[in-house]
Amino acid sequence: MRPLPLPDDEAERVRLLHELRILDTEREPAFDAIARLASQQTGCAIGALSLVDTDRQWFKAVVGLDWSETPRDSAFCARAILSPGVTVINDALAHADFVRNPLVTGSPRIRFYAAAPVAVDGHRLGTVCCLDDHPRSPDEGTLRDLVDLASLASALLQARLRERRSRVQEARVRTASRAANDWLWETDAEGRLTWLSDNLALREGQSPRHLVGEPWLRPYEMLAPLRPTEWTRGIDAFARREAFRELLTDCPVSRGTMTVSSNGQPVFDTAGRFMGFRGASRDVTTELQVKQSLASLEERWKLALETGGQGVWDWDARKKSLYFSDAWKAIVGHDSHEVGNGLNEWLKRIHPDDLPMAKAKLFAHMRGATPLYVAEHRMRHKNGHDVWVLNSGKVVRRSKTGSALRMVGTLIDVTTQRNAEMALRDKQAAELASRAKSEFLSRMSHEMRTPLNAVIGFSQLLLSRSIEPNTREVRDYANHVLRAGEHLLALINDVLDLQRVEEGHVALELADVPLDRIVVRVLDLLSSDAQLRAIAFDNHVPPGIVVRADERRLRQVLLNIGSNAIKYNRPAGVVRWTVDCAIATGRARLSVEDSGSGLAPAQLDRLFQPFERLGKETSTIEGTGLGLIIARSLTTAMGGSLQIVSHAGVGTRVLVDLPLVRQATLAVGPEPVGSKAVASATAPTSAAPGLRVLYVEDNRINAILFEQAIGLRNGIELRLAEDGADALDQVRSWRPDVLVLDAHLPGMNGFELLQALRDEAGLTDVPAFMCSADAMPDDMQRAADAGFAGYWAKPINIAKIMSDLDHLCAEGP
Repeated sequence: MRPLPLPDDEAERVRLLHELRILDTEREPAFDAIARLASQQTGCAIGALSLVDTDRQWFKAVVGLDWSETPRDSAFCARAILSPGVTVINDALAHADFVRNPLVTGSPRIRFYAAAPVAVDGHRLGTVCCLDDHPRSPDEGTLRDLVDLASLASALLQARLRERRSRVQEARVRTASRAANDWLWETDAEGRLTWLSDNLALREGQSPRHLVGEPWLRPYEMLAPLRPTEWTRGIDAFARREAFRELLTDCPVSRGTMTVSSNGQPVFDTAGRFMGFRGASRDVTTELQVKQSLASLEERWKLALETGGQGVWDWDARKKSLYFSDAWKAIVGHDSHEVGNGLNEWLKRIHPDDLPMAKAKLFAHMRGATPLYVAEHRMRHKNGHDVWVLNSGKVVRRSKTGSALRMVGTLIDVTTQRNAEMALRDKQAAELASRAKSEFLSRMSHEMRTPLNAVIGFSQLLLSRSIEPNTREVRDYANHVLRAGEHLLALINDVLDLQRVEEGHVALELADVPLDRIVVRVLDLLSSDAQLRAIAFDNHVPPGIVVRADERRLRQVLLNIGSNAIKYNRPAGVVRWTVDCAIATGRARLSVEDSGSGLAPAQLDRLFQPFERLGKETSTIEGTGLGLIIARSLTTAMGGSLQIVSHAGVGTRVLVDLPLVRQATLAVGPEPVGSKAVASATAPTSAAPGLRVLYVEDNRINAILFEQAIGLRNGIELRLAEDGADALDQVRSWRPDVLVLDAHLPGMNGFELLQALRDEAGLTDVPAFMCSADAMPDDMQRAADAGFAGYWAKPINIAKIMSDLDHLCAEGP
């Protein structure tokens, strides 16, 4: 039996079915009659009114069957509601969809089924159906009877839905009227009250039922002389059967006198006959008292505001004039006689960009959409500059139709406050951006230093070993890995320094640097990448040219430029290095030119935007879009400049200008750290016996690296712990002379562990070293403040660690 598809309107159909609240209800005679007629008119053993729910078929009425519901997946009616017409199954055993249906193969062994859909609001909720235990072929009259019965059931359900919705709506209106400040009322054609909402009792202190049957104006008749004009307006509105708004009347209540504002609307039936009035009233006693108090205090607050330096304005719609106080005029730089009394005197001084906003807020308040008019905008000063003002106002008098008749307000000069707030926001935004960038760079540094610790550390260990001649190639490989790792580490450090470069706090070590030596070292580092892409270097940088720069940062700048020249070159291209010196200006210009595809002017405009890769984001060329920004910042910090000259289809040339040192030669400095330097720094030597070191590290690779490095020194006993609990357990039976702790450990971090170790007997003054991939200055300062004697940043410098341990060995345990 194949599962049936759901109707297209399934969600709304089920919602309507549940809105009717008919499922699982008691039997009802009208629906039972429909089921009986379905059985009688068709001559079938079973007749039913079924409703198809989400997962079941429920019978509102059924004859000839004891069941109240069946699963939907086996219900014949689940198929019938898919079609707007009559569904007929002459023989279920001959129908592919029902031959295995449990209602066919088992009790009640249905063979014949016919049904007409029952619809409410156009959605088929169920059927009027007839069923029999032997095949049948119904005639047109039988099917027409089913359709008529289904129409009758649909009409009954539709009427029930309307009744239910009407009750819900009535309940909503009743609840809303009770919660609102207004009370509702209705009259008949003679003006007598026929209904009042219950919340009137909250205002009058007694039930409104005693007013039903009285003329609507009767409660206000006693105090009519207080407002003769309004009383006449109410009488006339009822007499002419016209709508009225904000009709003010007074009536006596238990607490004294209540002033009421009423709105009314005449009601006519479909034939145009007048049926009475419907309306709402509200207590405005307090509101009017406030207005009267405001009027009496108006002159006093004007005087007080003028004294406090606030300008006052007063607009009178009937007089078509706008009063500006002397303080108002002084805010925009004018004397008393220089400003007229027209609305344009204000509008023409508002900055054009702020005028639409100011007018929109003004008109919204005048319509009654907002309780106050408040707008902060710029106004033109007499001297030509703009001042920021806070303009506030309120409509204090309206006409009977609700239009504003009078509005008063103040003008305050907030230029100084506005500038201070803007400066504060800019400062806070800059501080937030700087803090976010610092946190990102610190996290990036930590994540990259951790794997570099293994790359550089094990490379150093390989170079420190005795290498047999037939494995000399391994030594060369290790040296390449070490140099590349050291370069990557230097690059990480430079990125961390970029923030300080931009803030002007970068630490530079300026020296006299031979340009040819730097270029040769850069070409050596880039040679493997160039060979992979068949790129040739054409170096025309002669010896004897010396520039003033930070050697490490200049190397980073040139490595970035050279790497780009290789990556964005054409296959088998050329990178040409040349230099020009201008003795008169004291500048040396290094040119790095490639033979690639070049850049269009639009690309050059975007070149120095962070993370901009000019469409190469999805290519195989690696990069982040930060390299040139870093290079230019570092070059500028060294007193130089960096420029890009490029033409599409020709190539790109990068020009690096640096201060030129006038001397012709410079002694070559020491060689960079390589295999010999590492080997000499880490070769096994004797140390004072008995120095015991405890290293707490949860990263197994880092622990192995440290263990191998310590093995290069004699006389050091090393023990490893994976976490704080392990370390505390070991020191209770074995006292170390040196503590080495990782910053990030499971359970407790390195700082917490140090405090716990200090509480152990004999470890109060034992020197401790922090060994961590956190390498920001703040991290190192925090370690020093916590009592660590030193900080070994990852990737670890084995020579530095050995030097520190040698110093401790010399001092003795």
